[in-house]
Amino acid sequence: MIEKNKTLKYFLIATVVFFSVNIWAQEAEAQTTENEAAQQTTEQTGTADNAAKTETAEAELDEVVVTATREQEAKKNVAATIGSVKMNVIRDVKPTHPAEIVRRVPGVHINTTSGEGHLTAIRHPLTTSSVYLFLEDGIPTRSAGFFNHNAMYEVNVPQSGGIEILKGPGTALYGSDALGGVINVLTNPVTKDREIDVSLEGGQFGWMRGLVSYGQMFGTQSIRVDANVTKSDGWQDSTEYQRQSGTIRHDAAFGNSILKTVVTASNIKQQTAGTAALSKEDYEDNPTANYVDFAGRDVQAVRASVQYDHLFKDSVLSLTPFMRYNRMYLFPNWGPNKDYVTKNMSYGMLAKHRVDFDFLKSRLVAGADFDFSPGTYKENKVNLGDKDGNYYTTYKVGDVQYDYDVAFLGASPFAQYEFSPVTEKLRLSAGARFDYYQYDYDNKLSDVQTGFNRRPADTKKDFQHFSPKAGIVYNVDEYLNIFTSYRHAFRVPGAGDLFTQGNSENTVDLQPVKVDSYELGFRGSVMKKLIEYDLSAYYMQKKDDIVSYKRPDPEDSSITLNEKQNAGETLHQGIELGLGLEIVRKIVMLNTSFSYAEHTYEAWSPKPGEDYSGNKISFASDIIGNITLKIIPIKSLETEFEWVYVGKYFMDDENIMEYPGHSIFNFRCKYDVTENFGAFVRMHNLANEKYAERAAYGWGRETYAPGLPFTVSGGITYTY
Repeated sequence: MIEKNKTLKYFLIATVVFFSVNIWAQEAEAQTTENEAAQQTTEQTGTADNAAKTETAEAELDEVVVTATREQEAKKNVAATIGSVKMNVIRDVKPTHPAEIVRRVPGVHINTTSGEGHLTAIRHPLTTSSVYLFLEDGIPTRSAGFFNHNAMYEVNVPQSGGIEILKGPGTALYGSDALGGVINVLTNPVTKDREIDVSLEGGQFGWMRGLVSYGQMFGTQSIRVDANVTKSDGWQDSTEYQRQSGTIRHDAAFGNSILKTVVTASNIKQQTAGTAALSKEDYEDNPTANYVDFAGRDVQAVRASVQYDHLFKDSVLSLTPFMRYNRMYLFPNWGPNKDYVTKNMSYGMLAKHRVDFDFLKSRLVAGADFDFSPGTYKENKVNLGDKDGNYYTTYKVGDVQYDYDVAFLGASPFAQYEFSPVTEKLRLSAGARFDYYQYDYDNKLSDVQTGFNRRPADTKKDFQHFSPKAGIVYNVDEYLNIFTSYRHAFRVPGAGDLFTQGNSENTVDLQPVKVDSYELGFRGSVMKKLIEYDLSAYYMQKKDDIVSYKRPDPEDSSITLNEKQNAGETLHQGIELGLGLEIVRKIVMLNTSFSYAEHTYEAWSPKPGEDYSGNKISFASDIIGNITLKIIPIKSLETEFEWVYVGKYFMDDENIMEYPGHSIFNFRCKYDVTENFGAFVRMHNLANEKYAERAAYGWGRETYAPGLPFTVSGGITYTY
């Protein structure tokens, strides 16, 4: 059994070290201030400069975030860990995959599958389960009933206005799926009278991308259009990828009202290798292999929303109606015995009213979310034909195995209250959310309760859940902020969990998975912002997790049933550290994100006589690290070196085989040729390190999904 207090021990040690540094730095800073005061008559310019720096430090410590309450709020008042990647960083990095940008946030790891596909790990192992909530401008990209672990490829990340990641369960404003974290991609507003941005790039393996943006202000209105056209041949066999994405945003202000309209669309076609694993021999000697070269994915996603905010004297009313359309065809590489199509059309409303009171500087946020999402699912059996070694060469689409309509309905009132008793430095918050979800399932085929592809009869299924939250924030001074919180969250079983029955005896009676999370954190800076830090620790218990329990069919012992049950309990605990150091002001900057975590089974029995309780969960790296060193030797030249580290993890739940982890080094450089024209280059995996995006062990064999080898790409930019 893993020692439960190990994370707490490490956190206490780290806390002592940080407070020691903080105290030392503040004493040094105080001494410096005294010396400056003594020389005030001869160093007026220097004193003014120091005052300006202090003012900047205070402004940056009051960083504004929007994800916690769906509107702008000082980060120091949020009782949760929120990491952010700013728009200028995204523009500088020009990520070819979301993983390249979000790993700068401590404790966040996204791996790479084909194209821009991914699995996510935030306070959880890498997983395809619906434990993350993906948003665009605060609106879920999909309804809770139709989760997609590849959700970020449906969002135009490289042209976004920033990314915020709320780690752990969401606040009272968020419902199902917000267990491990909330990822909110922000659209880009117009900031100048006229903006034109063009980026054209190319690279190895047929990589080509064009990013074009145009923005214009018209008095109190503005409009921005972004277009993203991407093409890649893929570095593995038969992994061609094409993408077309666009975003239109219109902002208008009239009287005391603000209107924001956003329309986004993406069309993605790709051949996939994904995390489909290669044998150890091919991983080492033939990593470009693709055993199922006819697998593929075809995705269309459209979202539209209109956010109306009306400002009263002490309150703001916000109404955001939205529409979503998602369609995905998938022939999975990892399970090529089926192909399927899902479609989903959503209509909804986010309603919120925020009121500020003079009494105790309090704030009340209350509202309700509504979501109606009718969808369809159709799955065909695929009969695999000839095979040449590990390679499938032919296949034939067989009978329809599932064909059903399902309508998802959600209605969720919520309220969150914040106030400052005794002193304004202390901020308390408490909130709660009640979620009512309903599925209306209509089976278009016959009902079947035997065999491997059972189909439940028409049914309605509803869920009700109450989620309380509470937090405390204390601003020690302008340089140190402490917070702690308790948050409860849940995830409702998805339509696939409930109605794609497989050979389970019963799936429609599955219940929500529940999480209780406790968190403690410190945020601050020392030495006049030369050092900034964000340190947090969490302890999260998950109950009623869905376990696929294998047991013999009572009517035919030769058949093994995979019974889905709410029988799992897991424990997730860890520490996360973000550290920024300005070694030479505005010339040399070092940024570090680091996390240490333990993810363990508390109760997990996948079949009779087999109990994994006490084991570490597979695909759960103990350490995740990222260090970037940015050097700006001259104003027009910017270079960045990056170290990415993924720690060891067990490749199986029995904890027999372990992946040792890996390190890769990347390099980026951009040069401003003129005020408007620039050039850039990226180099991934400088040492050409052989590493796995995911490694697994089962049935006596090791399998690996290989990572990208040394790759170079670059391009030119025009900005006006």
